[in-house]
Amino acid sequence: MAYKSATVYGPVDLKSKELSEQVKKAKQEKKIFMVIGGYELIKTSLLLRGWLEKIPEDRMPYIGTQAEKMSIALLLKNCHFNFIWQPRLRPIKINENMKPYVNSVIRNGALNFTNKDGIVHCMNNFHWNYIEGLTDLNIQRTHILSDRSSKEEFFEDYRRTAFTSFILYLDSFNDISHLFYPNGDISCDCIKFAIQKIELLLKMANHEDIDTTNIFDICAKYPKDQKKTLTETKLIVSGVKKFRAIDEDAMLKLAADIHACAEKILKQWPYTKYDGFRNIWIFKPVGSSSGYGIQVTNKENEMKEITIGKNGATVRYVAQKYIERPLIIHKRKFDMRLYLLTMIKEKHIDIWLYKDCYVKFATSPFNVNFFHKSIHVTNYAVQKYFMNEKDAVPDARENMWTLQQLIEYFETTGKPRLWQSHIYPAIKKNLLAVIIPSFEHTELQENNFELNGIDVMITFDYEPILIEINSVPALYFSQTVQEIMTKKLLEDVIKVVVDHSRDSSAYTGDFECIHSEPISWCDNTQNLIISGTSIHRGTTYRRSAIQYSVKTPINVRQNTKTINKYSDFNDRYVYLKSV
Repeated sequence: MAYKSATVYGPVDLKSKELSEQVKKAKQEKKIFMVIGGYELIKTSLLLRGWLEKIPEDRMPYIGTQAEKMSIALLLKNCHFNFIWQPRLRPIKINENMKPYVNSVIRNGALNFTNKDGIVHCMNNFHWNYIEGLTDLNIQRTHILSDRSSKEEFFEDYRRTAFTSFILYLDSFNDISHLFYPNGDISCDCIKFAIQKIELLLKMANHEDIDTTNIFDICAKYPKDQKKTLTETKLIVSGVKKFRAIDEDAMLKLAADIHACAEKILKQWPYTKYDGFRNIWIFKPVGSSSGYGIQVTNKENEMKEITIGKNGATVRYVAQKYIERPLIIHKRKFDMRLYLLTMIKEKHIDIWLYKDCYVKFATSPFNVNFFHKSIHVTNYAVQKYFMNEKDAVPDARENMWTLQQLIEYFETTGKPRLWQSHIYPAIKKNLLAVIIPSFEHTELQENNFELNGIDVMITFDYEPILIEINSVPALYFSQTVQEIMTKKLLEDVIKVVVDHSRDSSAYTGDFECIHSEPISWCDNTQNLIISGTSIHRGTTYRRSAIQYSVKTPINVRQNTKTINKYSDFNDRYVYLKSV
């Protein structure tokens, strides 16, 4: 009787067969990942879930003596990955038919909210995408200084703000008599001039004199008397000069005119209550991050110089109105870092917001009279170079607080539920106000996702204001507070991207889905029909009925009704007069 000889495996052969089975199982279950850069927490989270790591070919020489890791790397060499994490979008070949998880969401055109100029375009498109109860825009006005026209528009705003801030400064006192001295240097005519200019600007804003007044003539191309007034307003606000004394009746009449003008300003431009009185602006290079290249000033000549680089080369900047009335904690300005996760599914785009966050403090006490970065720029990359003052923020390790510390601070001020009931819900509405307009320019590649960093400031009246959204947030462990939160954050990213995508009932950690946008499609054809009537020269234009029919892919929801976002906008603001 003939017997078949049994195959005998040595230790190495058994290990090799075991690894081959692991690779086979990973391919079947689509559990092969690639991580470029450090991000050991991402690797660990996936390995614990039974995933196998595919090593990029250029990294294989660095595996060293790890035989098992090298064996798996060789077995996976020709396999497609199902998940990739890379710090920036790189030209890596991706098998789109396998629909891998890729940490990159591509937004085309101008509506990319992760760019300093793109977020401005999203703001400008907010009114087309307003959803009652879901979106609400609260962001400082920002100008993209891209060409001569945009710079002129900015300086118009700068000069208008000089007049409005001056009037609001005067109106902040219940009694303005202390601003008048018998030997004062400045005539109160500058107040009358400022009121006159504001009245003209109000007419322009309300389209009351379209045919007779040009905003450029009012603010941009200003005569000597206006230039003189702008200089005098700065001297008064800074306390360097005083008005020449006038009689009591004239002062009472002037105070009444100032108050009436201030009320009109706040009604027409509610955001001016955050402007303060110094007309300070912050300039940010479009392509920079981590606080680099930021400059703060209120001088017009410096603003003109900022946008000119070396050898006369123009540098692209955005100019943003500085919040001169932020919430101050222990004499310091601060902002908050939150995290946003965008996940593209087959039928919808999900927006997730991380419920935990941390607070970043400036090292020096807040002061609008000085423009040093240690006072005004809270980025850790900037603040790490400065030493804290003796009266530093209590328990702020490396100038940071946890969210729980902030909530405990609110409790000491008698507002225990301020974060949960007002600030956090308002942040969600602000974010969606700029994110939703970007959907129409988003490439809808299934399983693409992106983690963004969000910077938010809180004003003196506890209103959150969105500052910017970063495309590649710094996740290095440079601070104790950030390290603790980032470890939890990256683990929760995997819970959303991997676990929740494969099981909708899976736990998502501290991530909250704040919006899910349906993706709808219609026939993709080239048919386009436009009909209308021509407009003849010399005739009065009358809007004609235009009909159109377009059959193209529709990425996201289309609004079916127009809502007047600002119908009750003014009712939500109250100006607090200081004594």
